[in-house]
Amino acid sequence: LNRVPDITVGVYYYPWHQNDFHNGQGYLRDLLQPRQEPYLGEYDDSNPKVIAQHLKWSRQANVRLWITSWFGPDHMTDLTIRNVILPHEQLHDHKIAVHYETNNRIKKKDRNNIFENSRHYYTLDGSPDDPNDGVA
Repeated sequence: LNRVPDITVGVYYYPWHQNDFHNGQGYLRDLLQPRQEPYLGEYDDSNPKVIAQHLKWSRQANVRLWITSWFGPDHMTDLTIRNVILPHEQLHDHKIAVHYETNNRIKKKDRNNIFENSRHYYTLDGSPDDPNDGVA
């Protein structure tokens, strides 16, 4: 009998909306006819009950890792991760990884020099930068 290797399944989890669902920018399902509101409504992602439901759905889908955006100390992402997600009573064996959002910390010219001569550097249409990232 061959044993299936343990695989960690992860998803991005964005803790940056709090009580302003999608920062007032709307979302695709809001534009459909008929409108399709999220199952939990326009939720506050810093609400422990919302986190509990997201954790339940994650476990049901065999997701055991959330990769969360982090914009630095005392940013809403930091506060939600530290004060709501990490101490959550239903986190159990779930793991959290941090995606360091550095757009506001590293200038494009400096970012270009990091791997510019490496064949492993990911490019978009031949450019090492995302033209939509808004970074100077």
